Amino acid sequence: MKKKDLLSIERIINIINELNILTNGKDSNYFFDSLELNALIDLIYEVDININKISFDLKEKYSNINWAVVASEKDYDEVMGPSINIGTVWRLASKDLNDALMDKLNQLLVNEIPAYYKNICSK
Repeated sequence: MKKKDLLSIERIINIINELNILTNGKDSNYFFDSLELNALIDLIYEVDININKISFDLKEKYSNINWAVVASEKDYDEVMGPSINIGTVWRLASKDLNDALMDKLNQLLVNEIPAYYKNICSK
């Protein structure tokens, strides 16, 4: 595992924790009428950006992880660029990112961190 992989995975986990806090005890109607919707969208896109930073080798090694969880939900308009449906934002923020990534990324870190630090210490 490369340092950039580690940093990206840690950031994704932190974002998912942040999304869990933001959505806890709220329903989708709260966000449809709230400025916090933009915060959810920004955090979801940040997850996607960090997934894209993870090396192909690590993604291939952990092919059981749905690395396209955000990308598969985006629409693309030639004028407006990438967009995401508001209902999809709620589903990703309140459930799907946590279900698809949290446990698997934590397990990935458990598996990879010892070798990562062993490699750093041997240099």
